[in-house]
Amino acid sequence: MKKVLLIMLSVLFLFTVSSAKTAKFKKIKTLSSTSWKLTDFQNETLIYQYIGSKTLGEITLNFAKKENLVSGFSGVNTYSGNFEINGENITFSNLASTKLYGPRNVMEQEYKYLTVLPETATYKVLDEKTLKLITSDGTELTFTRTK
Repeated sequence: MKKVLLIMLSVLFLFTVSSAKTAKFKKIKTLSSTSWKLTDFQNETLIYQYIGSKTLGEITLNFAKKENLVSGFSGVNTYSGNFEINGENITFSNLASTKLYGPRNVMEQEYKYLTVLPETATYKVLDEKTLKLITSDGTELTFTRTK
């Protein structure tokens, strides 16, 4: 009896492990009401500077619940605009940002991000925790879910 139970548990364990490995990308039904933090930008080191209680350089992306609105913090400034999803395709449009000035290296990172974001062509969600935005030329932005 113990051997049968042990064999059944082993088979169940192997089935669970093999199932987890086969599901590479898992689509969530909607990006609405989700928030993300940029964690990788083409394998470049992200720049963070701490001034008082504010962290400059941290880049966020928030998808609103209604009306396909997007907003976030681009390192020094806040930005907002629209997004549209069609299957695996995503487009960002009408992006606008505040015009505050910060440290040069953080501003350069922010400029690069705000230049690449509207070039996004597709997206993938991995394990509902990681969002990848990919431009038509293959540039990848990787975000970790925060909400």
